[in-house]
Amino acid sequence: MKLSDSQRKWGKRILIFVCFWVILGFALTVLVDYRLKEIIQLAVKEKSNDQYVFEAGGASFSLLKKNIIIRNATIFKKDSVNTAAHYQIKVARLYFGITSFRQLIFHQKLILDSLSLSDPLISLHEHSKAVATQKKQFHTENIESLIKKALVHLQVKSFHIKNATYVFKSKVNPTELRINQINFTVKNFSDAENVGKHLFSTEDIDLSIGKQEINFPDGLHRINFKNLHFSGKNQFFELDNFGFLAKATSLRTETKITADKFRFKSSALASIFTKDELILDTVLLLKPVLSIW
Repeated sequence: MKLSDSQRKWGKRILIFVCFWVILGFALTVLVDYRLKEIIQLAVKEKSNDQYVFEAGGASFSLLKKNIIIRNATIFKKDSVNTAAHYQIKVARLYFGITSFRQLIFHQKLILDSLSLSDPLISLHEHSKAVATQKKQFHTENIESLIKKALVHLQVKSFHIKNATYVFKSKVNPTELRINQINFTVKNFSDAENVGKHLFSTEDIDLSIGKQEINFPDGLHRINFKNLHFSGKNQFFELDNFGFLAKATSLRTETKITADKFRFKSSALASIFTKDELILDTVLLLKPVLSIW
């Protein structure tokens, strides 16, 4: 069948229109991918004093949903040999809720509504005893400062970690410490200076960890529980089906503590980070058993 001149013209127009949007979509994908990775790479480089590197796989985005997803992201130390210890972070999926694509594309500025990490693996490798000395000089108030600086820098309102795994490896003690099923949420973060009773100037911080049997690197201590839950909003920490074991040594007998529930409540949890002290209102041990051999 022979097409008329009018049909050929409309066919060309439709083809040009489709090609235009395909090319535009591809260009935007490449630009957003490049811009976002560049911003994160520069941030990691700056905040780590050029000691750590950020790399990632493919990225996808939605203008309508205002989000960007990066897959297979990794943060690692440049020199992991000549150091007392180093971290490595692998994230299967990074979700960014974007406030403004215009700021990202034209001004290289990342303004986030939310940030979510799915299935991250956080590893700490200790190479020498020097790290233990450094840890003694570290105070809990530094944790608050680090979290607040990171969230303020990214201008994040909500932050989620889903199904994380933490692994600690040490050449000093060969036993690996591993904690799985970690879920962590920060809601309605604010950069206000007056923290008051709220941890990290947030409406709520929630931490939950599923069933665990944690063997410590020294090979002498073990903790197990069915569930761990910490709520900053409701000011409590609790463990279900809790157990603690300290194995016998030449200097002591074996000690075991179990309880159906261990829970404490505090109206001043922020003091842990601001004053290095824990002020408790109530402590609950349900059906505790102490065994000494």
